Amino acid sequence: MSDELMNEEIIEPSKPKKPEDYYGTFSTDFIYEYKDQPDIRDGKCDNCGNSHFQISIGNKKLLRECRQCGMKKNI
Repeated sequence: MSDELMNEEIIEPSKPKKPEDYYGTFSTDFIYEYKDQPDIRDGKCDNCGNSHFQISIGNKKLLRECRQCGMKKNI
């Protein structure tokens, strides 16, 4: 076996994923709906784990934007 294959971590399908496994997997160009995509960790960004958000209100909706990565979610 090559050294590259021996150094790779094998992820088992039955092993539960941690919230950190999802970081960087969400598009920042799309506005997610909270009812369809609730928070993985309450009060934290699903994309980077940051807890600082910029909030804006428009069209009777609350838009939450992460200050670090820019992921947007209607709440």
